[in-house]
Amino acid sequence: MEAMSIAKSIAALLTHPSLPEDLLSCYEERRFQIWIAERIEEWSSQQNGNFIIKVEARGGGVESVRALGTTFWPDITIGSEQAPKALAVEVKCLSRSGLPNSFVTSIGQATMYRELYDECLVTLFVLGALDVEVPSTVLSRLSAQGIQVCLIPVSTTEGNSIG
Repeated sequence: MEAMSIAKSIAALLTHPSLPEDLLSCYEERRFQIWIAERIEEWSSQQNGNFIIKVEARGGGVESVRALGTTFWPDITIGSEQAPKALAVEVKCLSRSGLPNSFVTSIGQATMYRELYDECLVTLFVLGALDVEVPSTVLSRLSAQGIQVCLIPVSTTEGNSIG
């Protein structure tokens, strides 16, 4: 399976997730990172793939990218023998406070990860009843650069949109 289809497959899997109750009131990114990693591990099992999945929240081992005088670590990485650096996954929680900065930071991090990884998946957990809209032109441009974006609502109310 090629790197591009890995990110799109995982993003599709996450589009309409069934979040566990304990995550519906959670604001801790680390717990969302582990939840995403578990979904990726399930996906990997279904693919019968020999994927190597590394999770920073579980002790790391992910390869960092050095840029702008600092080091950036993806939250999760996926690789295989054929493509050791197939995918970097960035997980962010979006809330009303700092919403634009969190979004822009995650996209900037993904851009840095593309220096080392074949592709990136940015998963944005939208906390609460926020109306988050990302223009489809932005998503298309990011996709053309090997960056997929997945918005996941974390509330019992609708009102999150993408597109």
